[in-house]
Amino acid sequence: MGAHYGSTHFPTTDRDAVRRAAETVAKARGIKCLLGPALNGWVGVYPEGHGQDESVGHDLAQHVPGLALHLLVHDDDIFAYWLWRDGQLIDSFHSRPGYFGEANRAAEQAMTGRPEAFEPLLGPRTQRLRPLLDRENHPTFASERLDQFAKLLRIPNALTAYEYLKDSETEGIKGWRQFEEIPAQQIAAEKSARQQARNRLTAEKKRLKSTGLLLAEESRKDAMARACPAADGFLVGWHGFPSARGKPDIAWHRPPWNKPEHPPISTTPQMNALAADPDARRIAVVLGNRVAVYDIDGWQVVREVPEKDWTFVAALSAEGNRLAHLNRGQIVVTDLKTGQRHATFPIRARSVALHPSGEWLVAAELGLQFFDLTSQASIQARNIRGRPTDDSEQNMEQHAAAPHSLDVNAFMARLREAAERGLLSLSEKEIAKARRRMEKVFKEAQQRLLERKARRAQEGDERPGLVYFSRDGQRLWCGTDRGLRGYEWPAVRDAAGDDMPEPRWRFDSRVPVDGGYIYHACEEPDGRAILFAGIDGNVRRLDLATSDVQEILTPPDGGGIIHLSLNADASALGLIINAGLDRARPGNRDNRCLWQIWNYRKLLDR
Repeated sequence: MGAHYGSTHFPTTDRDAVRRAAETVAKARGIKCLLGPALNGWVGVYPEGHGQDESVGHDLAQHVPGLALHLLVHDDDIFAYWLWRDGQLIDSFHSRPGYFGEANRAAEQAMTGRPEAFEPLLGPRTQRLRPLLDRENHPTFASERLDQFAKLLRIPNALTAYEYLKDSETEGIKGWRQFEEIPAQQIAAEKSARQQARNRLTAEKKRLKSTGLLLAEESRKDAMARACPAADGFLVGWHGFPSARGKPDIAWHRPPWNKPEHPPISTTPQMNALAADPDARRIAVVLGNRVAVYDIDGWQVVREVPEKDWTFVAALSAEGNRLAHLNRGQIVVTDLKTGQRHATFPIRARSVALHPSGEWLVAAELGLQFFDLTSQASIQARNIRGRPTDDSEQNMEQHAAAPHSLDVNAFMARLREAAERGLLSLSEKEIAKARRRMEKVFKEAQQRLLERKARRAQEGDERPGLVYFSRDGQRLWCGTDRGLRGYEWPAVRDAAGDDMPEPRWRFDSRVPVDGGYIYHACEEPDGRAILFAGIDGNVRRLDLATSDVQEILTPPDGGGIIHLSLNADASALGLIINAGLDRARPGNRDNRCLWQIWNYRKLLDR
């Protein structure tokens, strides 16, 4: 499902010649690639970017005499190839002309494939290629066609790509131990630099732990932590794959922090979210198609809320009497005393917040949407209008003129790769069912991303991703793609028109376009300050009395901070860090997620 394969293959036993060509092209393009061993009379090169750029194959063909063949599968929808002789294109094939738009249809339509071009390789078996070049009769997945094509030509290791191999997906790969990464000198230098960086990081963490600043840490690959405050500690679960840590689990971290407890909470790999009420005594656990609500006193189940659709986000009101959860198409509000649905609102959102009174709900997507839970009515959406500052005026101007920059295809490919790894421990029947369900989710997500990318941001508008109410309900906080905005709730509630009122507090991120996201915020228990963090990897404290913003922590691992919370007495700060979200390291392939607990009082004393 959703595979992206691409590689260039040479019918030769002169691996040194292919190595020299790969070194030359990789250095000229500033890319990396893997060089396979000589097998069955073929040598393969696997470029970065899942081999989706056939022009890399063209450049390689210029440096190796004879035939060169670039094979490509895109999202398991397209099979294509390009065949060169002495650097000149002599044949090509594309299975779905017009897939990427009408502008490409004519050129792709002409890529019909000529079996006779492969006669030097296949001899009398050449005509066996013809059925594989029939656009009308094709297999469900393009990788099946590639597999048949490669087997006919006896090309080994065709169903893979640079990224899969680098992520250790090497089962079934022939001669894996003989693969080489190119350019060799650059790879060796980078490997040495990475080791030195790891040594420095290890030493720094040892120092932080010895001084009592870093209290605890857990790191996992191919999984994502979820956390919320729970009384004097934190509840932490891991959303991810069985291969990441044997089986899903959830832990209650409490002082003295060195040995977490494991409460009797049912979990699945689809632990999509954890949420606590303002007193951190009631916890909502989002488990794919249901939400389970627990009281931490005895960890008794208060209510299980089933859901037919996939559930992503949850929020609890004060005293934990109302639950709001978000699925792919609506927000559902449930009365936890009766178990009855109080209200449903057909809206897609990224974040939801319940007012402590339980009377209001706010959702964030491209703007903010407000819902009166007493009347079950929706107030019109409101936009957050940006106001350029002296420090960020240039960034604001760029933002207003630039479309969303996300590479949707690459992003979805990464999601599909991760999802496939999560299916490894399931039965064939379970895999088929999970694939159908996930593919529906992926297609809807891809369509939404493409629609968003096609729209330019309105002049001055900000994109909120976080909404958060203060414990007393007097303030509403919004994290956007440009910073943090804080509002007096009465001013928001009573405002008229399509726009939010001017924020009472604001912090502007000084980072490039689309890079200033604030992902999470939490309030100090006494209400004197709010902590917030985001993609730039810094924890900041905003003093509500003075409006001063102080940077109190930059964790040494780098990456983006996607969650932060304080325990009940504000002695400890819990962080979730996605190490791969690091704007300082473009192309960073760090797939670790870290859960860290810091001594908050010592951070403030610093």
